[in-house]
Amino acid sequence: MVGSAVAFEDFVDRVREKFGVRTRFRLKVRDEGDYITLGDGDDWDLCLANVRKEAQKEGADLGKLEVRLISALLILSCRSFPLC
Repeated sequence: MVGSAVAFEDFVDRVREKFGVRTRFRLKVRDEGDYITLGDGDDWDLCLANVRKEAQKEGADLGKLEVRLISALLILSCRSFPLC
């Protein structure tokens, strides 16, 4: 689980550690049916705002974020991270 107050760089570090990725990679998140690239903290903040909005619509305490990790050596698809 990842708290909604986590900074983009910390989230990237957690993903790197969890999956043991030692090369450069990109993160893509599902947004309204499409996958968009997370490039910086501003993208991350907008993404979290959308997750919060969707959770409120659904009356859920936690939002979910669908993430794809893409690197030259590895593609991990559709990993959900609950956000509080």
